[in-house]
Amino acid sequence: MPTTGLKRYRHLFRNIENPFTYIFDKAGDRGRTLHFVTKPNRLVFEVSPSTYQVFKEIFMADVYNIEALKCVLPDNPIIIDIGANVGFFDILLLSKVKNAQIYAY
Repeated sequence: MPTTGLKRYRHLFRNIENPFTYIFDKAGDRGRTLHFVTKPNRLVFEVSPSTYQVFKEIFMADVYNIEALKCVLPDNPIIIDIGANVGFFDILLLSKVKNAQIYAY
C-alpha cells in the first residue's frame, strides 16, 4: 500500500540526499526541471515537470516497497524491467542495491 501524508517525506529524506530541492520547489516556483542525488549509493538524475507524479509515487509514496524488495533479492541480482517508463524505479533500486544489473526497456 502506498505511503500517504507526512510519512511520504520520511521516504523522500531516506532516498534523496537533497530533499529540500523538492520541498522548496513545491513551496515556490513550480514547473522547472529538478536535479536529485540518491542515497546511499549516489546517482544523479533529473525530474522534469511532466514526470513529477511518477517521481513522487516511487521516491515518496514507495509504491514498490523498496526496502522489502531489497530484502528478498539475491546478491548481485539481475533485474529486467519491462515498461521502465523514465527509469525512476531502476534508479532507486540501483541506489539501494549497488551490484544489481538492471536491464530497463
